[in-house]
Amino acid sequence: MVSARTSAAAARARLVALYLTALGLCAMMICWVAILPGSCTISRLAAAAAGGRGAAARGAHAADPVAALGGFLQRYYDGGFLAMSAQYVPPTLITKYRTHPLVCAAHVLPSALWSALAPLQLHPRMRRLAPRMHRLSGRVLVATALIMSGGYALIHVRNLHFHANDFPSLEQGEALSLVAPGLWGWLGGAWVVARGTRGSGGYSGGGYASTAADSNAAALSAFMMFEQCAAAWFAATAVMTALSAWWGARSTRLAAATATAGSGRVSGGERNSGEGVQSVGTRGGAGRSSGGGQGGISGGRTSGNQGGNGGGGWVASHRAWAVRHVAAGLSVATQRVLMFAAHSTCAAAAATSWTDWDASVCSAPSTQKGIFADTLVAGTTLCVVAAEVNPTPKP
Repeated sequence: MVSARTSAAAARARLVALYLTALGLCAMMICWVAILPGSCTISRLAAAAAGGRGAAARGAHAADPVAALGGFLQRYYDGGFLAMSAQYVPPTLITKYRTHPLVCAAHVLPSALWSALAPLQLHPRMRRLAPRMHRLSGRVLVATALIMSGGYALIHVRNLHFHANDFPSLEQGEALSLVAPGLWGWLGGAWVVARGTRGSGGYSGGGYASTAADSNAAALSAFMMFEQCAAAWFAATAVMTALSAWWGARSTRLAAATATAGSGRVSGGERNSGEGVQSVGTRGGAGRSSGGGQGGISGGRTSGNQGGNGGGGWVASHRAWAVRHVAAGLSVATQRVLMFAAHSTCAAAAATSWTDWDASVCSAPSTQKGIFADTLVAGTTLCVVAAEVNPTPKP
């Protein structure tokens, strides 16, 4: 008994820790999208609107408060933030969607709404106390996720990936990992061999002997396959969350209808049984009526029990898919945290006498790109695994 209570308490503690972690990551993403300077944030839109007026207001209207606000945002928000973040990522990685308003509307801005709704969907008290609000916000969450997935498809079509747009001094398939430099090239080469195709270098000894260009192309192909699988998983978990909820609601309605019909058969069977007992003088009447009554009773009870158990496992299935979906969405926020931690580690290593690095190593394009790619893979993997080992809360 004590061990069972201890295990339940430990599982609840893990669940609370995971929920608080998800809540913190969602809050970070809301701030990232809505407040910090970026492609489509409030500060950026205000700076753009006020900056234009400030340029027209110079001279006679230099004291215009709107112009002053625009100058403040441009200097301290836009310029200052970009200068600070340049040690982690190229400025274009933050600002590249400014000329793509459709991407902002379909991918960036909806992520703030998604981040606001996700913690509410996971909170058990909301599910119990406000089930209608839980269902409504869940539908909005799924619709927002599908819109974000469409936005990612637009990013892919316009080739706005970080490896294509933000590191012009490097080939797209170059420096996609700092921890395992040859990993993506090897995976891409293995895929080429498995498909039976060849690069310009052809085959050698059953392997994939390629030129540098073929190696970069193979690495890029493998990495983009990973990116697309992660995006597809995000969309698929949203769809499965919705489908499991729909199936559960349908099963519940069918169970209720079956239970109602079963109770009717039970009362009808009992009535027939009584009539049969009363008609003992009728030849064979008691046997037939009692038999019919008992059949009605057992049939009604069986149907009622089956109806009550019809939707038994859907709640756990729905919650599992919801956790998987939220974890998939939070992989981006997790990547940001891991990226800052990796750069801090790099800077600390460069500041010690253990390495012969200088500070410029950490801000080199190959280092920035490798860290960004590695933390993207690590964040996605960590979130997918965490969703599978997450202790499922009781209804």
